[in-house]
Amino acid sequence: MGRRSGHIAIAVVYGKPSVRKDVAESLSEYGRFDLVAGARSFDAAWKVASRRRPDVMLIDMTLVGAMAIAGAIKSKQPAVKVLMLAGSAGTGDLAAALEVGASGIVLTKELGLGMAAILADVVAGKVYVTPELENKISADIGSGRSPVTPARESLNGLTKRECDILGSVAEGLSTKQIASRLDLTERAVQHGMSSVLDKLGMRSRVEAASAFKRLGLNERRH
Repeated sequence: MGRRSGHIAIAVVYGKPSVRKDVAESLSEYGRFDLVAGARSFDAAWKVASRRRPDVMLIDMTLVGAMAIAGAIKSKQPAVKVLMLAGSAGTGDLAAALEVGASGIVLTKELGLGMAAILADVVAGKVYVTPELENKISADIGSGRSPVTPARESLNGLTKRECDILGSVAEGLSTKQIASRLDLTERAVQHGMSSVLDKLGMRSRVEAASAFKRLGLNERRH
């Protein structure tokens, strides 16, 4: 497994050999991706991240300690994008993934058509939320299990600092990474995010980040 110039390097951390096989078959359909390494443990995953430094690491959520692996990689190798891989996932799983700095969760059934676009977006710094999870978030909102999606006016009521924090969350950055980017303490980031949730009437980072992306708040950060 090698890395070719101009190609996007992918590494996969898997619990089942079939997962690595499925990823390899999916990537073989596209000419711009190289599967450069595989790992089946925390230590092996860390060696791949530190020595190979792939553009994206796909981490199988069936592997014990998957979230801890993702968090460790993002903490020490922030340039490496992390994307969780699962057979199914709920909004709680997405929240946990974003909290450790992952760029989202991709479902195994999405490994075929559209995978190239997903990986390219992640490399570009975007967060990927599956249509299935987007629908679950919308269903929660519609059923009253989640607060009503905020109007653009509510989002416009955020301060520039709060927009920067929320935008960084939407990119998949962890609290530690946001603090470093914005030259803040981690406590200040946490307080800022709490203020964002209060102003938007939301309960989770996932809902707020989703609203950020849907309503196009990104232009306020530039």
